Amino acid sequence: MRDFFHADTSAITEKSHKAIAAIGIILTLPCLLCFISLFFDFRSIYNSDFTLIRILVIAGCVSAWMISSFIVYVISKNKVKRQSRYTYFELQQNNAILSRYAGCIRSGGRTTLVRQLYVIPFDKVSITHKNGNIIFKGDIRRYEGDSSYLGYHIGRDGLKFDNWWYDNNGFTVVKSLTLPHSFSKQKFIARCFKAAQNRSIRIAEKRREIRLAHETALKKHREAASLPKALTRKKAVRRVYTELPTFNRNW
Repeated sequence: MRDFFHADTSAITEKSHKAIAAIGIILTLPCLLCFISLFFDFRSIYNSDFTLIRILVIAGCVSAWMISSFIVYVISKNKVKRQSRYTYFELQQNNAILSRYAGCIRSGGRTTLVRQLYVIPFDKVSITHKNGNIIFKGDIRRYEGDSSYLGYHIGRDGLKFDNWWYDNNGFTVVKSLTLPHSFSKQKFIARCFKAAQNRSIRIAEKRREIRLAHETALKKHREAASLPKALTRKKAVRRVYTELPTFNRNW
């Protein structure tokens, strides 16, 4: 079983390849027409201006395709990088965490990465896996904002945000959440979630039993301490000898 899952970014790369191919096909049409015109229209050879225009059209289309392809490649590369880093699904001791990259905002020369964070408590959520979709239902906390403010760590008491304000504020409660299709092997993820959920429930029940036993023992100790000393004094144990002591050493 695993407790951490990265998003699959192959769809972004595939879309970028299709976009580059589509741009190439569109720009190929004027280039093809210019080539045919140059190849079959021999009379235009004597018209140097018209020939130059068609050559410039071909060069412009090739240059436009190369520039647009580079822009699409850079955008998709940055998106893949950010998706790989900020989109993940994590199973913890008491919660599951879904983090999603939600874009970026540029303001004042500074780029702010926006992230959505969902905290899914095991004891307040049920999971269903139907038609290839994983759906969580229950009290789920949803955060959204600057990714640098949504950092967290796992302590002895569970999930704690680096910015303490988010521990009890800054979230909205959603009743249903569907795991994005960017996570492959969703059936396996559902099994891992149920295993982690059952383990968390068993640990919580064991801790509850230990706490109740400790409270019961402490209550008995307090009740005993409140009684008078005469009632709590132990009776002296009288030693009984089965035979008289002797100094004979006949072993």
